[in-house]
Amino acid sequence: MLDKPSIAIIIINWKKYELTRNCINSVEKSSFKNFKIILIDNESKKEFSDEINKKDKIHLIKNENNEGFARANNIGFANARGKFLLFLNPDTIIGENLIENYVKFYSSKKNVGLLSCRMVDGRGDFLPESKRNTPTKSIALKKIFNMNTGYYSELDTYEFGKVDVLCGANIFVEKNKFNELGKFNEKYFMYGEDIELSVKSKLNGYENYYLGKNSIIHFK
Repeated sequence: MLDKPSIAIIIINWKKYELTRNCINSVEKSSFKNFKIILIDNESKKEFSDEINKKDKIHLIKNENNEGFARANNIGFANARGKFLLFLNPDTIIGENLIENYVKFYSSKKNVGLLSCRMVDGRGDFLPESKRNTPTKSIALKKIFNMNTGYYSELDTYEFGKVDVLCGANIFVEKNKFNELGKFNEKYFMYGEDIELSVKSKLNGYENYYLGKNSIIHFK
């Protein structure tokens, strides 16, 4: 039996202690066990760091300042080992079989770029930013004026298929491909870097996929 590929799960914490704990707990309950959590901790309490340092499967990296989402994730990437990366927001809860299904799907298809799934909020309502179209100038302008025509993908919520743009709260990608795409653009402090990465994935000839049968909670 072949060994399962190892995965680095990158989580950024900024003073969201309870949410981050819950996210980590959900990862620890995963059916997929060959992972290492890289927790980038921005300006948090010593007590929280001491608590995290007791966990064997977590590599804690402390930043003295909050350097932004893109920069922190790239620091996580630089310290990652293994074949795959899973970028997770600290306010997410994943299901036990999510990582297992990500690995199976990614390994079963050629030319996969980024991979994500259906996100729901704390009330169970679907979050449409789970699957979006490329924001052309006209689409972006409509979105500014709350006219969402063309902004979100028309792929059914519970289907799987190709989409243009995935959400940075939950992105699964092969480590070498993330590096090839130039990582997250650190000119974005927060928001927008996931759109650019998704677009670059397609421009490099890869396909981004949305798995509607799998879901995570994203409290936002």
